[in-house]
Amino acid sequence: MDYKLYIIMICLATFLCSKSNYEVAKHSIKEINILSRYYPEKYITPTAKARRFFKIKQSMIPKYLYYELYVSLSIVLFPIVIALVFILSGFNDKVLGILFWIELGFACINQTFMIIMEMIYKKKVK
Repeated sequence: MDYKLYIIMICLATFLCSKSNYEVAKHSIKEINILSRYYPEKYITPTAKARRFFKIKQSMIPKYLYYELYVSLSIVLFPIVIALVFILSGFNDKVLGILFWIELGFACINQTFMIIMEMIYKKKVK
């Protein structure tokens, strides 16, 4: 087995998942306006540093999107954890498979969460 190929594939999949997560969160920030029924307890003002880093123009955004931006950033660290555990397991194929399915499960749960929250917060257009 060529383990380098597996690790490259997992890194690529993780990067694409992180990029997708980031883009969905950015699009949702632009699309979702402030709804009075959730304001102010469900909204947050990003710090200036976070606004510059994530290129956010809005002053108030939903809390779940603010945290989602940081989740997309932390997803990038997951291949490092996978590689370390894979190496420490002695290049065990079953461990790599389990780690990959765990990552895929987290991605599915995260995307489901994003879809549900966007349906709740999205302003209804008449």
